[in-house]
Amino acid sequence: KHWGKTNEWAVQQINEYANAETATEGWSYERWVVSFADDFTDAAKKLAVKDGVILISGKEFCKMLVSAGVGQC
Repeated sequence: KHWGKTNEWAVQQINEYANAETATEGWSYERWVVSFADDFTDAAKKLAVKDGVILISGKEFCKMLVSAGVGQC
């Protein structure tokens, strides 16, 4: 849970997990970072684009839940 902006460490963490799992099990994973922060740093955005990681802010995640009928923001 982050406030303000989430940095590239979140993207690196997702990449490390997915790479370790796919290497050992032969599976593939969708790489998402969901953060309660308002935004992501430029470095996080750049790395996410490079590595194919989807970044979802807290506000965007809330909207996704509402559109799925799970709650309200």
